[in-house]
Amino acid sequence: MDITTRLAQPEDQEHLYQVYRSMRLAEVTAWGWTEQMGELFLHSQFDAQQRHFATEGQGFERRVILRDGEPAGSLVVARTSEMILLAFIAVLPQFYGLGTGTVLVNALMDEARRVNKPLVAHGLHGSRSKDFFAGLGFIDTGADELYWAVEWRG
Repeated sequence: MDITTRLAQPEDQEHLYQVYRSMRLAEVTAWGWTEQMGELFLHSQFDAQQRHFATEGQGFERRVILRDGEPAGSLVVARTSEMILLAFIAVLPQFYGLGTGTVLVNALMDEARRVNKPLVAHGLHGSRSKDFFAGLGFIDTGADELYWAVEWRG
């Protein structure tokens, strides 16, 4: 198993959208919306997320996750003077449970340890990723109405 990443390019937008869509589809489906309404909403949310990553001052690095050379997910990281922020990580459903995310987060944990900075992540309430991070030793650092936050210190 070879897990790598590469910088996202403009031609990766459809892949990045499919990763985002797969992560939020169950949530939107539960609202009882038509498929067309759900797709419009997901596209607008994805576009807003991409604009945020492109314009936010933290220097977000958008990457495509590759598993054995095949696009498998998306990773967004920002490195600041205070922390390493894992802003987004998700893999397509066919790659769930194969250790892809664990390999990448462990690499970020190694980096955080080397530079003596915390590795911080956050996510929407109801996402299963909070349990994923807890299993890797991240501690809960708070929440608001929409998001939870976790942190790992080496």
